[in-house]
Amino acid sequence: MFRRLWLTIHRPVSAPLFLKAFVVTLAGIALAVAGINLAAFRLMLRPENQSAVQLISGYERTYKPILFDQMRPGIAVFGFSHARDAFDPVDLQAISGLPAFNMGMSGGTAYEIRRFAQSAAATGSLRHALINLNGLYGGAGALQTQYGFDDRLLNVDPVGQPTSFVALNRAIAVTLSGAAIGTNAEVLMALMRIGSGTPKETVLAAYDRFDFTRRAEWVQAARDRILDGRSWGEREPQGYRGRREEQGTFEDLEIAVTTLCSAGVAVHAYFTPRHVLNSACVPNAARETAMYDTLKRLQAACPAGLTFHAFDYPNRITLDGLIEPKQRSELYRADLHPRPTLGRLIAARILGRPLPAGSIDPGPDFGADLLAMSRTDAEAWVSARKRRCIGEWTEEGRAGLR
Repeated sequence: MFRRLWLTIHRPVSAPLFLKAFVVTLAGIALAVAGINLAAFRLMLRPENQSAVQLISGYERTYKPILFDQMRPGIAVFGFSHARDAFDPVDLQAISGLPAFNMGMSGGTAYEIRRFAQSAAATGSLRHALINLNGLYGGAGALQTQYGFDDRLLNVDPVGQPTSFVALNRAIAVTLSGAAIGTNAEVLMALMRIGSGTPKETVLAAYDRFDFTRRAEWVQAARDRILDGRSWGEREPQGYRGRREEQGTFEDLEIAVTTLCSAGVAVHAYFTPRHVLNSACVPNAARETAMYDTLKRLQAACPAGLTFHAFDYPNRITLDGLIEPKQRSELYRADLHPRPTLGRLIAARILGRPLPAGSIDPGPDFGADLLAMSRTDAEAWVSARKRRCIGEWTEEGRAGLR
């Protein structure tokens, strides 16, 4: 009897039978994973969840083009992490009066940002696009794509032709990709915390706050140089060392702008108002003048409008925590990226809307449209304000800090 039982247990399983069982098991697991991921994706589409979905970093390259097409917004933001962290879509919708979407991505390259803009323009829903310029410098040696980016998930190819099998590619990405699993886990955890009553400002990293007391040397050095015009000498703080303004070429920027303009979108370009503790703070207008020349040349091809807004110079916003000492910033994250509180100010100034209630007053010249000026006037306007980087202030400029 024991011998018969032993033979039964150890009876060889035929290869076809084993393979069939393996395939059925694998298919069952895949279907279960796909079902869970698809249910999570549907949850991500709910309007009340958009802050968590769009402000969390990590999987933007896979998910955002797909979510964008599902939501068909009227206004969107394009750029790297400075754009992603700055614009809570709930705030942007309240300011603009249009369904809003944040297409910003961590470490976004010029090529990736341009491709997101091309894909978004193809939907036909956009009326306004805010483009953060800092990430749109390309050229020789510039990184083209980062992990997770896939041209096959976008509506059009790099030359603007429809992408083959885009619906199938997206279905696979949403249901079976590693990005889907990772995104769902992170977003669902955030939604659970927010749903249990934890404020989103506590849950989302975009709402972190910079602690000035931990960088007292930086703060004092910035005051010495910018507010008092003193030379750093050997006291240059490590946080400033090696900083420089963006360099590169504008091919991807030009394609992004012309594509959006051709689709009837009003394009609003801007440089991040970097905090002076995280800025090269170069005392000339070379960067802005080069960008002015590029955008001015494209302006005639933009029937809905093309603007270029100046925020990045010493002012009430970028000197946060230096004019009046404070422990934590209301405007900048722990890594000195803009917080959504600053994004509200940027959006309001770009769109010509009233500042949201309770906002810090950035001063009357914050966000002036340089393309509304002549080249000579624009260069002089920027130069005068960037000379503040070395302590050269006009009386009017000093008065604007009060």
